[in-house]
Amino acid sequence: KNRMIEEQTQARIRFFTSLSHEFRNPLTLILTPLKELAEGMSKMTQQDINSKFRTVYANSSRLLLMVNELLDFRKVETDKMELNRITFDFVVFVQNVAFLFNDLAIARKFDYSFVSKHKRLDIRADREKLERVLFNLLSNAFKNTPDSGTVTIELDTKTSGGTVLAVIKVSDNGIGIDEEKIPYLFEPFHQLKRRTGERHPGTGLGLALSKKYAELHGGSISVVSARDAGSTFI
Repeated sequence: KNRMIEEQTQARIRFFTSLSHEFRNPLTLILTPLKELAEGMSKMTQQDINSKFRTVYANSSRLLLMVNELLDFRKVETDKMELNRITFDFVVFVQNVAFLFNDLAIARKFDYSFVSKHKRLDIRADREKLERVLFNLLSNAFKNTPDSGTVTIELDTKTSGGTVLAVIKVSDNGIGIDEEKIPYLFEPFHQLKRRTGERHPGTGLGLALSKKYAELHGGSISVVSARDAGSTFI
């Protein structure tokens, strides 16, 4: 028990240290172009100005995402998270989220595909939270897979207790996850280490929140993975 408490304490210390760095990096990338614009915008071309504003916007969005993760985590922990359920076509939804990674897949020469067993699949769910779940899983897949790798999204259904459930799989052929680390993967503040020993950037809440979002919908998230054998999140 004492060991578990110590591990949780160290995880929180790593989290706040990492979070400080995570906030500092985008803030620097916001302040630097803003300073350049304030000091010499009249001498810049419109293309340069637009480029700097895009940098500011991208890093502001990154900060907002981290703040939202922290606020949502607090709501989940205190059982105050509510779902805003609407009815929508899950096939089109997954296609739209997958499309966000097309440019990255092309740039890194990925074999990237989406396969659905259904042409249309209407579900009633919180669209924003499911988007964050899928975006998080795809981000991890791309992050942990080397160039020219493979990332596949599969959509199907299964029946459980007379209820039809949507099943989505995100698979990659990347570096995989050591078996002993899998039980901690969905723990808050947990961050996997790269092979170099460095920890992945981020709050360490992405997968923990994704699991909570899935459970709030009556679903679940699990992973099948092994070192150097890729990963499949279901």
